[in-house]
Amino acid sequence: MIKVFQLDSYKIMPESPTFYGMNDKKLFDLDKHIDNYEHTATIDTNDLDEAFKIGNIGPIGKIDRFSLKFHSLSVGDILELNKEKYIVASFGFDKLGV
Repeated sequence: MIKVFQLDSYKIMPESPTFYGMNDKKLFDLDKHIDNYEHTATIDTNDLDEAFKIGNIGPIGKIDRFSLKFHSLSVGDILELNKEKYIVASFGFDKLGV
C-alpha cells in the first residue's frame, strides 16, 4: 500500500508543487511546505510507477480516498512506501529524507 500526500495548490499560490525540481525556491520550496501536505489517499500497490498510473487512470477500485482534495498524481505529490517517502519529480521519483 502506498500513501499519497498532496497539497492544496490554491493555499500556497503563487508557488506551485508542479515546479518541484526547478531549482528555484521562489517557484516551489518543498522545505517551506512539507508540513502542509495532507494524506489524501492510499493506493493498493507496492510499486511507485504503478501507483502513479493508478492515481491517474485507475482502476479507481485500487484507490482509497481520505479527502475530497485527492486529485490525479502529478509533480510535487509525495508517495510513502514502507515508511520511505518519495516526491513525484518531472521524471520519476526523488527519495526524500523526511
